[in-house]
Amino acid sequence: MSADFSRLKGVFPLVSMAFAEDGTVDYTSFERMVHFVCDCGADGVGLWGMMSEYYKLSDFERDRLAAIYFDTMRQHKAAKLVSVTDWSTEVAVKHAKEYQDKGADILMLLPPFYYQPTVEAVLHHIKEVAQAVTIPVLVQYAPQSTGMYIEKQVIADLAEQYPNIAFKIEHNPQLEFLKPFFQLKPDLKVMSGYAGLDMLDLLQAGVRGVMPGCSFTDLYVSIYRKYSSGDMEGAKDLYLQLQPFLEMWMTSVERLIALDKVILQRRGVIPSTYCRHPGYVLDQEDIRQVDAFMETFAQYLPSYQK
Repeated sequence: MSADFSRLKGVFPLVSMAFAEDGTVDYTSFERMVHFVCDCGADGVGLWGMMSEYYKLSDFERDRLAAIYFDTMRQHKAAKLVSVTDWSTEVAVKHAKEYQDKGADILMLLPPFYYQPTVEAVLHHIKEVAQAVTIPVLVQYAPQSTGMYIEKQVIADLAEQYPNIAFKIEHNPQLEFLKPFFQLKPDLKVMSGYAGLDMLDLLQAGVRGVMPGCSFTDLYVSIYRKYSSGDMEGAKDLYLQLQPFLEMWMTSVERLIALDKVILQRRGVIPSTYCRHPGYVLDQEDIRQVDAFMETFAQYLPSYQK
């Protein structure tokens, strides 16, 4: 039986992590951030993406944050998307079942790659998680970052064999990389990462939505709603103003995390921009770019008052 993919569509930001200046988790600000993303009009909210700095958290912290996330999301209509990041297949299956039981609408799966397992081992990992749950499983496929390439036909066959599997495909350039996938399987369900870079071209090509950071969710929502309503000129005009900033900032994940927190702080969502170490240290040029960004999109980025 096919999973329900009706909610996997639109703008799905990945929440950042809130820390106090002493490096401890700021649970109150994290809860506020989840409210903020939902209030910005997000179609779904993702937990444990790279932007969440999940790899810098203890098990205790992750459990408490997940509980806060689910409690907060129940107060909103946005879809709940939780990432399974465990490198052990057995642990990944356990967490996938737990997240489904707690109310996740969609899972995102980061396959193990660090120790360079075989493609067969990675496919086994994906299949075991997919068949352990009934909700959609969004498999992250970023071969440039992980160094692991899987044949396009294998990807298409995987989606055919497991009807609850979709893909978050990240590759630069994205559009040219995606075209062969859609030729092999026109109904392949794909979301895009890469901070929403080339989002309009990708949406027109068949991608279901974008998964950026969360600090300017409302800007992505504005672009997406213009596109969805047929206002292509308005969507393109707004996106072309955003594109230069995305191209400047897409140099590393840690840089995006740091920049995201500066914008969140300026908008009154979090009090501290602290990132746990190791991380990216912003310089004066980074701050100048944030200043220019905030000025350019002032009408779309109000302070968060709730």
